[in-house]
Amino acid sequence: MLRVAGHAVNHAEPPHHPAVLPAVLARWTQGAAQDVELLGIDEARLQPRTARHVALGRAMARRLPVRDEQARDWQQRLDGLFARYDVLVLPTLAHDPPGAHAWHTRSWLANAAANLWAYPLTSAFNLADVPVAAVPLGTHRGRPLSVQVVAAQGREDLVLAVAAQLERQRPWTRHAPGWGVPTS
Repeated sequence: MLRVAGHAVNHAEPPHHPAVLPAVLARWTQGAAQDVELLGIDEARLQPRTARHVALGRAMARRLPVRDEQARDWQQRLDGLFARYDVLVLPTLAHDPPGAHAWHTRSWLANAAANLWAYPLTSAFNLADVPVAAVPLGTHRGRPLSVQVVAAQGREDLVLAVAAQLERQRPWTRHAPGWGVPTS
């Protein structure tokens, strides 16, 4: 679609680094623990998987605290890619999405594994603090598809411009059919 619109399109692999996953887990769990504390949430009211997430965040904060240099290292790896390319356009999902189950009844590990399997790059880009937009692009086998448009730090303008161009080329329904959402 972007090539048809006049863009130069190349295949590139995003950089991979083994330190990204531990950093993502540290930030994800420790952020939840900080939120619970800052918001004064009664932990007895949390679902078991969420309580486990918070407990892991506290434990990780003692053993593997989030360090700003982890994010900076990942940002620098991405900067090398953005020196060659304006934006990355990648699948939002790496695999089929997790099924519609009663996830709240499953363990923290089952929830985390399902999400990290399906969405491995979304959390890595969050760690890098780069602008990203998930853009709907139709369906495949009855399931919604989307791509992530990613740009270097401070280049939200590129993300929004490419997302808008994709929307013009393939408009999407704003609301699920049958939900009675007013159109005006």
